[in-house]
Amino acid sequence: MKIHGKVIISGLVIAAISFGGYSALANKDTKKEYQRYLQQQVEQQVSEAYDDAVHSFNFDTGNYKLYLADKTKEIEGMSKSDYAGLRISMHDAIFTTNKMKKGDFVPAIYVKDSLDEAVVMVKAKDGTNSMFTFKKEGENWELVDEQEQDGKEIPEEKAKTFEEFSQENSESE
Repeated sequence: MKIHGKVIISGLVIAAISFGGYSALANKDTKKEYQRYLQQQVEQQVSEAYDDAVHSFNFDTGNYKLYLADKTKEIEGMSKSDYAGLRISMHDAIFTTNKMKKGDFVPAIYVKDSLDEAVVMVKAKDGTNSMFTFKKEGENWELVDEQEQDGKEIPEEKAKTFEEFSQENSESE
């Protein structure tokens, strides 16, 4: 009887650990899903912001490839030194002159297929759109044009908390 009791208790301990492990895995999956949800929320807002900016300037993106300043480490086909030079020119024209303020959207960089022109769009929190055109002159990038247009204000979407997201997902299962 003592052996049989120990086997039952051992079985319960193993079951408890197994279910606890399953719960932890489910929690990890929920956390991953929540991260994807947050990423989609941000991407949707950024897309809406820059669609408005492109539209306000009637900018034809056909010969350009889009990069976001906060995610771009390099530009396809562009040397690291050329991209570093563009970043320095952007910094001088946009950041040191306070053309971009806290709460504005991350700059969108439209690089022409020929890699000798970049158009940087900045969407302000208040809806104002700014467009900066840079051209490569020898080894340097020069600011050749700067424009501003009124655009629509993009309201800050209130994302669900992790608890709200978890609760909603558990109810839908």
